Amino acid sequence: MSARASRPRPLVLVVDDGKLHVTLLRLALMQRGYAVIVVHSPEGARTMAREKSVDAVLVTLELSAAADIVRELGEARPQVAIAFAPPGEDGAARALAAGFDIALARPIDFAELDASLRELLKKRASGTRARVSSSASRARRISPGR
Repeated sequence: MSARASRPRPLVLVVDDGKLHVTLLRLALMQRGYAVIVVHSPEGARTMAREKSVDAVLVTLELSAAADIVRELGEARPQVAIAFAPPGEDGAARALAAGFDIALARPIDFAELDASLRELLKKRASGTRARVSSSASRARRISPGR
């Protein structure tokens, strides 16, 4: 039995630059049933992704830095990668094009984050590839996977 199959809660790795909002994000995810590890550097993200059986990575950094971190994870990349969509009408599309599976609008709608994350984890467990974006208007769209 794999570590993921035996773990009761999905494990989310949050990569954050040390801002105060990470505490709220961590607590909101924990309240929704996720186990959460927070790191504050690309090196920490690589180490945790290699050492732990991480189900999802949520990077709160600017999109290009976030994309670099996920790309650097290589084979250790979790099933689901989440980023914040840059401002503008094409922000979610840019995040998805950068390789993320979920693009979040700010401010975070935690119920939407939870629903999108659970949906993708379930699809990935069944072998289906899809991505979710969250627009400023909060409409959820499923886009073709890679």
